[in-house]
Amino acid sequence: MLVPLLSVIVPVWNDETRIGQCIEALKQQSLDSALFEIIVVDNGSTDSTATVVSRYANVVLLHEPQPGSYAARNTGLRHARGEYVAFTDSDCVPEKDWLRQGLGALQERGDIGIVAGKIAFSEPTGKYSRACLNYERCLSMRQDDNARDGCAITANWFSRRSILLDSGGFDVALKSGGDQELSRKLYKAGLQIAYLPTAIVVHPPRTQIFEIARKVRRVVGGRWSSLPNRFRLFKRMKTETHNLIARSYKVAREKNLTFYQRIEVMGLLLGVWLISLVELLRLQFGGLPTRS
Repeated sequence: MLVPLLSVIVPVWNDETRIGQCIEALKQQSLDSALFEIIVVDNGSTDSTATVVSRYANVVLLHEPQPGSYAARNTGLRHARGEYVAFTDSDCVPEKDWLRQGLGALQERGDIGIVAGKIAFSEPTGKYSRACLNYERCLSMRQDDNARDGCAITANWFSRRSILLDSGGFDVALKSGGDQELSRKLYKAGLQIAYLPTAIVVHPPRTQIFEIARKVRRVVGGRWSSLPNRFRLFKRMKTETHNLIARSYKVAREKNLTFYQRIEVMGLLLGVWLISLVELLRLQFGGLPTRS
C-alpha cells in the first residue's frame, strides 16, 4: 500500500447531517486521491455519525472517547501516515482545489509552520438574523487577521505532521482555543503562519442569536480553563471588555455595512459581551465549561 503524502483529519461529534457533505467534498479534490488519506475521528457521537462515515470507502474511521475536538485531532495525528496534515471541521465544505493549494504552499517554504487557508461563509437559508450574518462575516473566522496575529484555527489548517508531534500536539484540557494556543506556540518558536486565500473551505454562518450565544459560551469556557485560578475572573472580564471595544471599532469602520447595519452588529456585540460575563460568573461559581 502506498504511503500518502498528506493526511486530512476531521474530528466530528454528533454531526450526522453534515459529515457526509464534508467527505464528499474531500473525495472530489483536484489533488490526486493517491496522494492523500481521509481520517475522520468520531469524538463520542450518540447519533448516527459513525454509521454515515462507515458507508464511505477509503475513509479511515477512528474513535476517541475523551470529550473535546483537540483530543480527537491528536488521535488523528497519531494515526496519520502523511508527511503533511490538513485539518478541517465536519461542518465545512472544502473547495475543489483546497488540498492542492495548501499542500503546494507548504512544500514551497520550509519556514512555514502553518498554512492558514481562507474560511468563506455560505449563503444563509431560511429565516435568519441580518445582524448575526453580518457579525459572522465581519468578525468570525478571519484567517487573514489570525495569521497577522501569529495564530490560526483548525477549520482550515495545513502543517508538517512532525512539527505538530514535536510540539506535543493540541492541549486536550481545552474545550476551545486549543488551535490558537498551539499555533501561537509554533509562531513563538520562529515558524511562520502564512495566510493562503486560495485554499478555501466554506462554513455555514451562525445566523441565529442562540447559535452565536452557544459559541460564545464554549469559547469563554475554553479560555477559562487555560488560565490560573488567581484573579482569572477579573482578567477574563477585562479581556472580554477589551474585545467589545476592539470589535466595535472594527465594525464602525466596516465599509461593506450601512450605518444601520453597523448599529445592529454593535448591539449584538453588546449582547455577546453580556453573555460572556454571565458565563464567566457561572464558571466562577463552580460551573463546568460547555462543549458546544
